[in-house]
Amino acid sequence: MNRSQHLIIVIGLATLIFGCIPPSGEVDTNISIDWSKSDIQQIIDSGDERREDVLNTYLNEPTATKRYLSAQVFGSILDHDVHDQLNNILISDPSEDCRQIAAFALGQSAKSEISRDMLVAAFAYQDSVNINNETRMRILEAVGKVGDEKMLGFIAEQSTYLKTHDHLLLGQARSLYQFGLRGMTDPKGTEKMLSFLLNQEISAQARVVAANYFYRFRNLDLTLLDEQLFQAYKENDDPRIKMCLLPAIARGGDQQLLQPILSEIARARDYRIKVNGIKSLSSYQYSAFRDSVLGYLSDDNIHVAITTAELMKNTIPSNGIKPIIRLCQEDLRPEVKARLYAGVLRAVPYYLSNTRKRAADEAQIAMSKLSSPYQIASYIEALSYDPINYEVFYQKGIKSRELPVVSAAIGAIPNILKAEKFKDVYRTKSAVEKVRSDILGYLLAVFETDNSGAMAIASVVLRDETLGFKEEIESLELLLSASRRLKIPEQLETKIEIEKTIAYLKDERYEDIKVDYNHPIDWTEIESLTDSSIVYILTDRGNIELKLYPNEAAGTVANFAKLVDLDFYDGKVFHRVVPNFVVQTGCPRGDGYGSLDYTIRSEFSKISYDQGGYIGMASAGPDTESTQWFITHSPTPHLDGKYTIFGKVVSGMEVVHEIQQGDKITDIRIIK
Repeated sequence: MNRSQHLIIVIGLATLIFGCIPPSGEVDTNISIDWSKSDIQQIIDSGDERREDVLNTYLNEPTATKRYLSAQVFGSILDHDVHDQLNNILISDPSEDCRQIAAFALGQSAKSEISRDMLVAAFAYQDSVNINNETRMRILEAVGKVGDEKMLGFIAEQSTYLKTHDHLLLGQARSLYQFGLRGMTDPKGTEKMLSFLLNQEISAQARVVAANYFYRFRNLDLTLLDEQLFQAYKENDDPRIKMCLLPAIARGGDQQLLQPILSEIARARDYRIKVNGIKSLSSYQYSAFRDSVLGYLSDDNIHVAITTAELMKNTIPSNGIKPIIRLCQEDLRPEVKARLYAGVLRAVPYYLSNTRKRAADEAQIAMSKLSSPYQIASYIEALSYDPINYEVFYQKGIKSRELPVVSAAIGAIPNILKAEKFKDVYRTKSAVEKVRSDILGYLLAVFETDNSGAMAIASVVLRDETLGFKEEIESLELLLSASRRLKIPEQLETKIEIEKTIAYLKDERYEDIKVDYNHPIDWTEIESLTDSSIVYILTDRGNIELKLYPNEAAGTVANFAKLVDLDFYDGKVFHRVVPNFVVQTGCPRGDGYGSLDYTIRSEFSKISYDQGGYIGMASAGPDTESTQWFITHSPTPHLDGKYTIFGKVVSGMEVVHEIQQGDKITDIRIIK
């Protein structure tokens, strides 16, 4: 970047609250989307087909709706070449909605060096009379996605915004958060985020973003900030804020803070605060928190119980295993017991063979009484911490007929080889090599099957550098042959993982796989929806009601509605449940690696995952979505602009929070 460009940046950022009003003329400013009109449909179709030349013409349309929709579509085409046209809209469009979506699209651009200067310069051209507008907020957020260290410094130090400037303060918070997602933080920015948390007059939206900043970025220097973070925790009643701050407070492992943290966990009424608080205890010694958390293993809320068991699994010391074995005799949920057995088998020294055998045998007996493949999978994962039983692990896991069990077993293979006692157990070099050879054989044999999920997971394991398989694989033919056999786009995710592993083994750079347009939008599905259309989801736990967002994700909504009409989702399980994150469903295989024989385009919008209950599409990267979708438990702003949002829960969030892995959708209906 030359000096004149830097000067533009400095001037633009130094004059953040100044500018001039662009001419408005007689151009339409009203956004009104009528999906029954063919020219409106054509905009989305042009984006779907990646016909940028056609789509580009709509950026100059006199109709605001067309300008808006075309700019929104470019926000999903990350490598577009229409920066100048978007910049014109951002600077001079009379519609604030159009200016906002243009800022969003520029921030999404993969060609950040082009868009960042445009965004900064455009900031100074916004209405100087109404300085606190949403367009400026969107520009600040977009700068966080594409800006450099200099821009971060300017935004971190900006202190002229008043407490009444809610849009500007939210924009500043989102900008600093977006910088952080790219690994860029600034001490002044951290101070600014802390000041937001300590000021109740700042909007809740900005404080939620600030809380997520401290929760997500582990590279922050929080030295001497513990007391202030605790003060912010106590002063903020919003659980979305509290659930983020406990882990940040605990991160330093300050022993003086342990008892206050344990007290807050016990006091919390919202299970999400408990879950995050329990997770945070990994910063402390097991003996210091054990007695305080044992009761949570039988908590009425399964997320709390599983999170506690997961904590213990990873922290039980070798001298603490006998009480845990006794605890496994109690009436605990299978998923909880499995994790406790995993902790015992992970921690037991190799020379305590009787203790190890007792735990392994008990785990296998408990597993034999189960019918749920997801519960069995949790026990298979537990057995992976017992290197001696790797052949049992193979027979009951990798050789299982249940796809979720097979996938779990292959994913757990690194636990066997990374166990500290692995070499102590097998002692001689020849014995170690024999086991490694057997396990490598298990992995490679997967590529001779038609199990696409297993192949995808095995690919990830093979390129794990800490396992050292690279030098032991003599031929790539099995992987190459498997890659050629895959059906694209149905098995695209597996194709991606195999090709990444082949590139790794060949010391070559992996090139992204581009999927051609293959699934036209069924506009009859969109036309049949109204503003009052509601999706009713009937599950084992109760009913959930959704509102769909066709204006933000028309193609995704059409795909979802079509699958509902075809009863595709009836009987599908929630195959993935991550406490205080998401519940996910829609996989035909039940292990997260299934789809249909097509993909749809990603559709990113300016809607933020700033609350729980948003419905998003699962993907393996841009434009790889098909049938799987998720519902968030809590705010997940790190997903913004990366995962399509196509709806939101309007009733039944209590059911979403109760859903467990393996629960089924019995029926979905759209009342149109």
